[in-house]
Amino acid sequence: MLWLSLIAMLACEVGGVMADETVSVGDRLIAGIWREAGMPLTLQSATSENWTAVDGQGNCTNGYGKRMRLNGRLTPTLLFDANGRLAGMQASVNTTKFPLYPESNLVPVASKGLFMQDPLNDDVWSLTIHFRDVANVCEPNQAETPGSIGDRFLIRRNNTFESIPLTADGNRANLTDLASNWFEGGSLSSSEPANERGGCAPTHFAFPGSPGMGHHYWGNITSPDVACEDAGPMFLLYDHSKLVAFGLVFAGKNEKFPTVNGLIPENASTPGNPRVATSPPDSLWETAHQPLFPLFFSENKNLKCAANMNKFNSSLEGGDVTVGTIHFHLQNPLQIGCDVLPQTTKTVGKCADGTYPWCRDLSWPVVLGPNANVYETPNCNTDGMVPLCANGELPNGELPTHKNTIKNLMKLTSKGKITVKSRKWGKTKAKNASKIKKLKKSKAKKGKYFK
Repeated sequence: MLWLSLIAMLACEVGGVMADETVSVGDRLIAGIWREAGMPLTLQSATSENWTAVDGQGNCTNGYGKRMRLNGRLTPTLLFDANGRLAGMQASVNTTKFPLYPESNLVPVASKGLFMQDPLNDDVWSLTIHFRDVANVCEPNQAETPGSIGDRFLIRRNNTFESIPLTADGNRANLTDLASNWFEGGSLSSSEPANERGGCAPTHFAFPGSPGMGHHYWGNITSPDVACEDAGPMFLLYDHSKLVAFGLVFAGKNEKFPTVNGLIPENASTPGNPRVATSPPDSLWETAHQPLFPLFFSENKNLKCAANMNKFNSSLEGGDVTVGTIHFHLQNPLQIGCDVLPQTTKTVGKCADGTYPWCRDLSWPVVLGPNANVYETPNCNTDGMVPLCANGELPNGELPTHKNTIKNLMKLTSKGKITVKSRKWGKTKAKNASKIKKLKKSKAKKGKYFK
């Protein structure tokens, strides 16, 4: 089993890590990409938002804190310290609905994995992440660090922890402080072959204002031939050598899904856009679809076992494989970039924050890989390209409009540059032209779609 090779990690005993008030893991915890949900950062906020104590009493458990859940939802289970501050979280599943390894990639701690049995429910198993000092989580009157949810990122393995670096020196592709069980989703270097580039999704990657992800690092995915049950259940997301987010990726078999009661997300088997479908009301789990390159993997690293994931069709090879994901942002999701996208020259003007905008394509999807050269025009002269700032605005402070998007789509489709379905448009010029014609004739001509 490939998990036996994951011994090489940065481990520390409980109580062995000193707090560093000058370091911050982030200032927020936001779950989801297509349906974002801000998590309460204090126990008081959680209580007012109807989160309830897992033990029914709100006791502080040493090493964990006060565990809270919302309306019976298992993931995330939030951990609060004795001062009522968010101190960590758990990703939990009911194993009667979503079994452990080898029926999924949820490997118990006893088998060198990350999952531990819940002390209050034998059927529930959890992966635990800590943002604060585990040893003092139940000690009151600790020093406050305004604007921060903690100073570390620890992944629990029973009573030892893997310490994830919050920052790294130099190029983020050289995160040498990461343990040997984390692997880069793709290269950000323009000098690499096209099929080796990718693995990064910047802010606005899907549409103006869409949250970014950053550069993906995947647990235990040593090659595209790794079995889905042997792939790690987490991924890390870095932006310019800084940890900005992380995610859960729970892979199952036999059409089992990690939602409460094993409910299948709405439209889960429907490919297209958004690539992640809407989940049931009791769940934050999202369902990914191929192609996962170039935004999540480079083409040469895309997992073969996930070729037909979330198809819910056992007649296909691997068609019963399910993959549930949840992204968690620790930093502002609207300020995440990718080095492969060059900044524009000064001729287009500065953004409000003093930086220069990125050349961005308003059509879906963001083109990397073989067509990455469209990002290498510094003045954004390529058809369909516009200079966008990190906040989603143009350099002069205006917001891009649907009219811009439609014009760009018309140019791109007429030149055959769109080869996969866009977020709202089809494959062919004829289909797009028909939709555009209907929009122009509709009552929504002013306001929603056009100025």
